[in-house]
Amino acid sequence: SEDNGVSWTKSDVRDYWYSNFYEAGGYVFASGNGCRIGRSEDGGRTWDILNYQKAIEGWVDEKVLGESVCYAIAEMDGVLYVGDFYGGGVICSKDYGETWEMTDRESLYIQIGDSPEKYMDNFYHLEPYKGKLYSFGLYSVHAYVPEQDKWETLPINSKCMASVTVINDVMVCGRAMPNYGTEVDYLLACDGEQWGALGRPETDDNNVRALGNDGKYLFSLHHGGPMYYSDNMGQTWNVT
Repeated sequence: SEDNGVSWTKSDVRDYWYSNFYEAGGYVFASGNGCRIGRSEDGGRTWDILNYQKAIEGWVDEKVLGESVCYAIAEMDGVLYVGDFYGGGVICSKDYGETWEMTDRESLYIQIGDSPEKYMDNFYHLEPYKGKLYSFGLYSVHAYVPEQDKWETLPINSKCMASVTVINDVMVCGRAMPNYGTEVDYLLACDGEQWGALGRPETDDNNVRALGNDGKYLFSLHHGGPMYYSDNMGQTWNVT
């Protein structure tokens, strides 16, 4: 749309079930399935289709390789990163999608419960913050230092921590799945060193589907509503 949504024109691009739009390097990216990433350099009027399949071949079962999904995408220091959902790990591109390479896999593996088996998480979100790239999976949270090409496993129970925003230099994170109870942390916050919990609004629903901010207010939107907002980092909340 070029008239603020009054009218729409369909782009002539194959549909790969695009889920997220992301702007970086003068491009608009659309993350999709089938290892495909849409890239537009004219504001979405025309698109190229990028394919990161070769970078994860051998790591993802061939039966599902063509269906693999990307929800997580971010840029840090001129490098584009995507998190594969089907076990491909986190890969990166130093030329905005022309070529792809794997970040370190070994330090990204996790163990679940008492099982000795190593597992690659399903990634929902990537967030650059204070020189590190944070990956948020279904189970785990990692921090990546590009200079070392290593991931640090953080002592955070992710439980689908897919909603993230940075406000006033603090990274705030919420869990985007059904999750009820006042004994559960509503939102977690990180200043780059320490993690802590923010206060909760009057709800036992911790399914935060989206987080955002305008520099003053922190907005927390639930599945089907309502939306809570705070101007004091969760000490008090209003609802709409």
